[in-house]
Amino acid sequence: MNSKYLTFAIVLILVAGNIFTAFLYFKTKTELARAQNALDQHPKDNKALVFLELLIDKVLQNEGEVSFDDRLLLENAVRDIKDPAILAEWTKFSNSQSEDVAQESIKTILALLAGKIKSSEGG
Repeated sequence: MNSKYLTFAIVLILVAGNIFTAFLYFKTKTELARAQNALDQHPKDNKALVFLELLIDKVLQNEGEVSFDDRLLLENAVRDIKDPAILAEWTKFSNSQSEDVAQESIKTILALLAGKIKSSEGG
């Protein structure tokens, strides 16, 4: 009779251990998925930062007209971000006929980039 209770207790402990291990497994799997998602997001954020740096260097700090090579570099960088709002505003900027429209577009682009970078940092 004692061995039945001992066997039952051991089986119960093993089942409880398996349930606990399964719980930890799924919890760790969820955390890993979140970390992978954050890691996958990181290159996209880098692309926004690269475009921002190019925009400041080639457009805002440039005294003269932006060269064709620089425009091509900027165009490729903005397309790499894969954000339709930023791309649309960039198109509006690059096709602008007046300085006022260009300045407003740049302000909007900077705000969109800042929002994208801020949201990717989780804040």
